[in-house]
Amino acid sequence: MIHKAAGRRAARIAIVTSAGVNLFLAAYLAWAAAWPTDPSYPLGEEFSAVLGPLWRIVIASLLAMVVSELIDTEVYHWWVTRITTRHQWARVLVSNAVSIPIDNLIFAIGAFAPLFFLSQHQQDISLPWEAVWDIFWVNLVIKFLVSVGSIPFIYIAKDQHLDDA
Repeated sequence: MIHKAAGRRAARIAIVTSAGVNLFLAAYLAWAAAWPTDPSYPLGEEFSAVLGPLWRIVIASLLAMVVSELIDTEVYHWWVTRITTRHQWARVLVSNAVSIPIDNLIFAIGAFAPLFFLSQHQQDISLPWEAVWDIFWVNLVIKFLVSVGSIPFIYIAKDQHLDDA
């Protein structure tokens, strides 16, 4: 909707800004989790365990989001400028058909796969490849369903190119 309403540059800015905000939030939660809790509070360790981010998952998530959303923006722009400005549902489905598998691949492998360059601790929290592919496929199906379900909402935003005329 951002690309449609405000253009490709605004979409790119929103993507990068979103990544920065999410990184700031993860850092803030890490700081909060590391801060000593009141000794009279009996769940201090649990509080820290829940709030403390797993940096491998945070970085994989942010990388997947930035890469896939930038690709989504370019495919969407390509569709609008090279194919047609009609069929709004098609531009969203085509851009998502390209970006969603890329997002899932980067996230599932980056966050959970047993990768050779990881430290022993990170290897210990890795999942077997079978589980990594399960995560990939389940996320793919869910995101596809969300993508299809979001189609009516794209008709709410006004086309940016109409404002340029």
